[in-house]
Amino acid sequence: VLYQDSERLVFMSQHQLLNTFPEFHNFKISKVFNRPIRSSMHRNDLIAGYKYRNNPVIADLVSQVSQDSLEFYITELQGMDRYTTNASAINSSNFLLEYFEHLDFDQVYFQEYTSGWIPNVVAIKTGETLEDEIYVTGGHYDVYADGAPGADDNGSGSAVVMEAARVLSQVNFKRTLVFVLFSGEELGLHGSEAYAQNAADNEENILGMINMDMMGYVAPGDAI
Repeated sequence: VLYQDSERLVFMSQHQLLNTFPEFHNFKISKVFNRPIRSSMHRNDLIAGYKYRNNPVIADLVSQVSQDSLEFYITELQGMDRYTTNASAINSSNFLLEYFEHLDFDQVYFQEYTSGWIPNVVAIKTGETLEDEIYVTGGHYDVYADGAPGADDNGSGSAVVMEAARVLSQVNFKRTLVFVLFSGEELGLHGSEAYAQNAADNEENILGMINMDMMGYVAPGDAI
């Protein structure tokens, strides 16, 4: 045990049970990493961001979001094997790769990080004047259990990333936009850890990220 108070417990363990069953004994287990967290955005930058709230360009982009497209992406994904360690799950990876390639991004590639596991899928739209300044949006596309449809967790989040990529691919930006669909999240955040480690190793200047996880989550008793 590294730290404990009335609400949380921080501990170090190599026990495989924790990688297999992330919830037990009425506790939610969240994995943390031995790496400093740094902030690239100061409070004044956040306050300045509010000036874009009523920007007509942003309003036009939002109006292009298609519910039909979102439903189509989720339907396609939930019909595919997406469990990270299954060989057949590569079909879902190829589906996502081809989707991004169709949008004509500057770079689209698989990020392999563990042999035999499906990869992260990455698409990059290079900024026109400040290409070294990066904003990321992403979500995981793998499922929590072998055979699970993963419609709300996280087909819905993946669909939002895909639709955001479709709309934003049509616009040129000063800064670089990166869209990432992670694998290995349900096995212990492995895909995002690999992406973050690679970004740190390459000293990438990531200014912020929007994480799309379980955007369409349906809790017990909720209306769909």
